[in-house]
Amino acid sequence: MDQFRRKFLEEASDLLEQLEKILLKIENEDAISTHVEEIFRVMHTLKGNSSMFGFEAVSEFTHYLENIYDDIRKDELELSSQIISVTLSSVDHLRSILKDENLEEASNKVNHNNMMKAIKELSSISNTTNSANEEPKVNISQEGASTWYVKFKPAKDIFRSGNNPLYFIDDLSQLGIILTIADLSDVPELPELDPQACYVTWYNFIYTKNEDDIRDIFLFADAQSEVVVEKISEKNLINSPKFSDDLKKASLSDNIGVSIKTLLDKYSIISPEEPIQENDLSRNSSKMESAISSIRVSSNKVDEMMSLVSELVTAQARLNVLTQNTTDNKVSEITESIEKITRRIRDNSFSICLVPFETIVVRFQRLIRDLSTQLNKNVKFITEGTDTELDKNIIENLSDPILHILRNCLDHGIESKEERIANGKQAQGTILLKAFYTGSNVNIQITDDGKGIDFTRVKKKAEEKNIIPKDSSLTEKEILNLIFLPGFSTAEKVTEISGRGVGMDVVKRQISDLRGEVDLISRPGKGTTLTIKLPLTLSIIDGLLVRISDTHYIIPLGVIEKCFEVTQEFIEDAFDDLLVLDGERQPFINLRTEFCDTSTPPTLHQIVMIKSDDKKIGLTIDAIVGQYQAVLKPLGKLYKNIEIISGASILGDGTVALVLDTNKIIKEYSDSKMIITV
Repeated sequence: MDQFRRKFLEEASDLLEQLEKILLKIENEDAISTHVEEIFRVMHTLKGNSSMFGFEAVSEFTHYLENIYDDIRKDELELSSQIISVTLSSVDHLRSILKDENLEEASNKVNHNNMMKAIKELSSISNTTNSANEEPKVNISQEGASTWYVKFKPAKDIFRSGNNPLYFIDDLSQLGIILTIADLSDVPELPELDPQACYVTWYNFIYTKNEDDIRDIFLFADAQSEVVVEKISEKNLINSPKFSDDLKKASLSDNIGVSIKTLLDKYSIISPEEPIQENDLSRNSSKMESAISSIRVSSNKVDEMMSLVSELVTAQARLNVLTQNTTDNKVSEITESIEKITRRIRDNSFSICLVPFETIVVRFQRLIRDLSTQLNKNVKFITEGTDTELDKNIIENLSDPILHILRNCLDHGIESKEERIANGKQAQGTILLKAFYTGSNVNIQITDDGKGIDFTRVKKKAEEKNIIPKDSSLTEKEILNLIFLPGFSTAEKVTEISGRGVGMDVVKRQISDLRGEVDLISRPGKGTTLTIKLPLTLSIIDGLLVRISDTHYIIPLGVIEKCFEVTQEFIEDAFDDLLVLDGERQPFINLRTEFCDTSTPPTLHQIVMIKSDDKKIGLTIDAIVGQYQAVLKPLGKLYKNIEIISGASILGDGTVALVLDTNKIIKEYSDSKMIITV
């Protein structure tokens, strides 16, 4: 039973997220009737499923909410911003009581009563007499309704899984006018009867509109249960006396199944060319194929899989080292085959762990809506590139930093309507959230068209807090970096939204923990853009294994542009850390010098050109070892404070290679030396 409850809770969470998306979308679009139907369907599904699993508070609450949207569907009530606001609050409340099904927490109980009162006040006059125990009215005269045949043969042990087949039939009857026949022909003699088994098959004929509503009812039926849904006529056969008589005769037959088949052949008027007339076997087969095209997997199982894949990659690297000097061709062939298979397993596992950015966008939309109302600001929220995929571990830890940044955009950035008009701007402010790829990185960019950052005010505040000496000479970039210092805030007063001085430093630290970086650009009076640059994955990367003296380093392949071979004399003759490569002066960093390596340098060096965004720089190393799949490991105490090293990886011979953070290298040196912009 716990398995099915978990499945229900996961499904309920998805339904609430879907409902929240529709509600936020409905305020900005004109096709209200379509969205109202979607909302009603989601609520109806949630109500039925919650009742089935004993979540009575959820079922009762959703029942009242469903009534409101039923009135809206029938044009007896107008959809207003107040109804949308109450429904969004209801989504939050439903999330709470799904975790507290018996309303044991006092706060949930009080909130439940308040929300029920608010919903009842919104109900139309025609619906005010409805109670939680009343059967919902069936909308018989639905335009586009049809007569459907629904066969339901429950799994024999359906009761053992905690399901009651009568609940399914009861929910089905609420969708429209229905005629039902119970086939008892499989019930055995009393000595052989198992009281915990189900032997009944139900044949149902229902006049309703939406096939999806029918199928949703049987969503939690056991996999062994047989469910057949077929459209048999565009007409309302249920009200036909002749059809009712024929159905009654079929119910009295010795073989009800055969009689029902004959009845279907007689009354079905759907064109044979339509794919709706498939036989039961092919329909069930196609539905099963559709159902297994995607499955739910525990996040812990995915993490365990990636951990095992990482170990496999490391073991495969060790195997390569052990067999590289072998003269046995068969061993070499098998090793090469294992390497190819390991790479395919790694790539497939990695793709499983990628999650689209849009999975967390809905909570940002909700924040913008609620805060703009609270602050009385008119704001348009635009999203782009939401199909951009990131590692699921990055996605899980990205929500809080972005929420904080968006709060700042609304509270500090976007001006009031009156102030914007006075400054010659449109009354409605704009916040753009954009995700896009750059090489092996993912960029999350947040832009507002507000008043921008006041550099003078930021500098003055830093001087007042003794963060910097008075009358310091700082560049605009250095002033912007003050915002990321602990405890820094320019807010004049503390509010529920901001002003406590706990903010952008935490954001920067959280992004750094994800091996990312934050860049801030602002134009006073025009707006601010904050860019978060993140790696595509936190687990395994393709890298170039290089050597400096006796130490190995890994450079991510995605940032490498090209490599050059130069002499020691050529490097020594360089002026101001600039070398002429390919006929152009290029900046370079001698990593031997950076890592304080005092050993004798080789006669020949390799220069690896790396590029990030529109900047590039050369890294001087002793030798290139080759391409390498690096399983990233966290750094120990010795290296954790060295910003240009992002992790470590165990090589096939058991030694450790350090992974260079090329984004940090370019950023660090772009602040102090000339970087070529391309």
